[in-house]
Amino acid sequence: MTVTYKEYNCKSMLRMHKYVDNWFWTSASVSPYRACEHACNYCDGRSKKYHASEDFGHIVHIKTNAPEILKKELDRTFPRQKSLSYFGSGGSGRDRKLKPTVAVSSGISDAYQPAEKKYGLTRKILELFLDYEVPTHIMTKSDLVLRDLDLLKKINERTWCTVSFSVSTLDRDIARLFEPRASPPQKRMEALGIISAEGILAGITYIPIIPYITDSHEQVKETIKTSKEFGAGYVLAGSMTMRDLQAKRFYKILDEHYPELRDKYKALYWRGYEPDGKYLQELHSRIKAMCNEYDILNYIPRYIPDIELKKNIETSTMLFLISYFLGLGGASGYKIRAFNKLAQTIEDMDENILDIYKAGKLSDIKGIGKTTAKLIDEFLKTGKCEYLEELKG
Repeated sequence: MTVTYKEYNCKSMLRMHKYVDNWFWTSASVSPYRACEHACNYCDGRSKKYHASEDFGHIVHIKTNAPEILKKELDRTFPRQKSLSYFGSGGSGRDRKLKPTVAVSSGISDAYQPAEKKYGLTRKILELFLDYEVPTHIMTKSDLVLRDLDLLKKINERTWCTVSFSVSTLDRDIARLFEPRASPPQKRMEALGIISAEGILAGITYIPIIPYITDSHEQVKETIKTSKEFGAGYVLAGSMTMRDLQAKRFYKILDEHYPELRDKYKALYWRGYEPDGKYLQELHSRIKAMCNEYDILNYIPRYIPDIELKKNIETSTMLFLISYFLGLGGASGYKIRAFNKLAQTIEDMDENILDIYKAGKLSDIKGIGKTTAKLIDEFLKTGKCEYLEELKG
């Protein structure tokens, strides 16, 4: 496959999110490349949602000025001087609020795709993150990330770092078909093991699990078991979407290699871009059971440093996790969004939630109802939430 690199100057790099991502704990993201030469045939990045084209995987856009632009943005967002600014000290010598964790990657690009060997933009970004003490979450399909292990260790010592390796199968032949230019699954597992051995939290995003191709009991069990053996701290699992150009590409591959599955896919994706709800619930139920069997988390533990408003972040994290597990269980979108909005409201508050609680004014917080007030009351009293523990299973 021929890949063309097109260099250009970007206008911005740091993309801030409206809500904390309760899967990855990121509040912002950066990506030095647009499109991805890993050319995964199931990639959601092929869809019109991301302004993809039929050349996806063949043309990669290189943001040659990414480090310079990012430095300017970090100067505004992550001020290094101690002050009364957003992340500055409030007089106690501690930061008041949590710095956003930044994802190094995006929905349509891998920061460690082969272009990184030539341009080295991701390494320059990590050097900035080390300098500005930015909590970092790297998501990749490449063992090239090991080149920057020295920086990852330093970032982890100063703030926090985790590396999530995207895996859809351990079968090398299936991976070669659906992930033609990504590192082989075994290489990703070996890289995970090396990173984990250095004391850096690492795990797998078992996404997408490809229906009827990589979702058998034996395959799922082997993937989770192997991840544990290589030191994974977590497994995040999800199925495959099917949007417009993405679906067009996938069905082409399906017709060439698995023609007998087309009708089953049409039935499974009857509601649009997502599989049938019952399929998803059954899949997540199996994942949870296997994660319990191998004593591995099916969520990422959040980084929460000793900041002044630490209890706010702990409370919002509890609510975000409730939302996360409700989503895995197939709860209504309305219920999930309600927990997310309340969690973000508490995350963004300038007042300590303990002071609000002691004053008997929890109900004054926007979005709190009787049920959530009880959950927060229990959490602030005991440090635990029984409802969340039940959802975790």
